[in-house]
Amino acid sequence: MRAVSRLLLSGILLGACAEPFVPTTDLGAQVADDGVTPTDEGTPPDVADADGSETVGPDVPVADVQPPQEVADAPDVVEPDVAADVPVGDTPAPDADAQVEPPPAFVACGPPQCPGPSARTSQAMVVRAADEAVIYFGGVAFSDLYDDTWMTADGFWEKLDLDAQPPARFDHGMAWDPVRKEAVVFGGATLSSVLGDTWRFDGEAWAQVDSPGPGARTSPAMTWDDARKEIVLFGGWNQLTYTDETWVWDGKAWQERTPGDAPSPRVVHELAYDAKHERVVLFGGWAGFFPKDDTWTWDGQTWTEQDPKATPNARFDHGTGYDPIREVTVIFGGQTGIGVGAMNDTWEWDGSNWTHIPTDHAPSPRIAHGLVWVPAKGALLLVGGWDGAQYSSDGWWYDGGDWTSAW
Repeated sequence: MRAVSRLLLSGILLGACAEPFVPTTDLGAQVADDGVTPTDEGTPPDVADADGSETVGPDVPVADVQPPQEVADAPDVVEPDVAADVPVGDTPAPDADAQVEPPPAFVACGPPQCPGPSARTSQAMVVRAADEAVIYFGGVAFSDLYDDTWMTADGFWEKLDLDAQPPARFDHGMAWDPVRKEAVVFGGATLSSVLGDTWRFDGEAWAQVDSPGPGARTSPAMTWDDARKEIVLFGGWNQLTYTDETWVWDGKAWQERTPGDAPSPRVVHELAYDAKHERVVLFGGWAGFFPKDDTWTWDGQTWTEQDPKATPNARFDHGTGYDPIREVTVIFGGQTGIGVGAMNDTWEWDGSNWTHIPTDHAPSPRIAHGLVWVPAKGALLLVGGWDGAQYSSDGWWYDGGDWTSAW
């Protein structure tokens, strides 16, 4: 779901273009102060700023280990009732036809303690519904482009050895389709061009889709729309201009939607599906020389701009995910412009208003990271990003109360 066109961090441009693209992150930039943008409705209530320093998760107490104790003679044990044809003390054989639930696949370890994706930014990350495995593809670090595919299993990352996969890229769109049980990737950028190809991944193999669709572009935003059982794509940059196009993927073909009103053209924005209100939520982005602070929702036919009393300050390159337990859309980090630096604040959207969430701990300030919901953990997982000086490969959990280090 993540995408940020960073021809930037490598310092390589995508050829000559009519207008500037996304601003290059200032490597010497300082961390920006967190803030809220008041609207015409009035000034939002005071909120505490998130801690701007780099932190780690809280100490975990180690349980005392008790020495073995002498055990008194046990009283007679009454055998439980068992089926008449099973001798007492024997265990009945398991039913061969019984369905065994797979263990949760959420990742519990990563670099440098365990193998995992290298430090990078502008990758894409989704969660497979069946076993909650995290699927991670692509990205960039300076001039190194990645075409590797990683998945989690039993708490560890595994790099997949595949016969075919999409060409290396970054700033691509990606979403998981639970109906057809596949991840769908569209577009993105290389160090010299933008892409317009569509790929699907079923957990075992990648296959390119031979179907016309959106024109080549980088930094579109994509998410699954569960109410309408389709993937929604909005915006992007085609190397000449920013777009405000809305496209949907139904598992077979792309179709363009032409609503009467829509968010302005932009890139490096984010989409998330709000299951409670059955709407796709869009926040922020970049177009030309200014970051965005507007919030829009999509109902399958119409985009509607929201008018919250409080809103995060304008930003792009932030991470976005939906928490179905608390029924809120969460954003973390991002940047507000050239020379301003990365942020590490947390905000939540409840369907009508944004609320800043002060936390005791937080990932270091960063941009262009992945953020996905992992049901078995009951938390959002953040991975990777760029803090203005270095790339990250760390992982963090957010459960609605605080951030804790995953590895």
